[in-house]
Amino acid sequence: MARFEAEFYERENGEQPAREFLLSLDKKMRARMLMISALC
Repeated sequence: MARFEAEFYERENGEQPAREFLLSLDKKMRARMLMISALC
């Protein structure tokens, strides 16, 4: 599987909403979301 690097939007206060969302998921769902994003 190819490796990729994600760049997350960062708000002025330093928050990264998309990254925080992904990290809030359990391992199985996070892997699924990353797999879907790799296909796009």
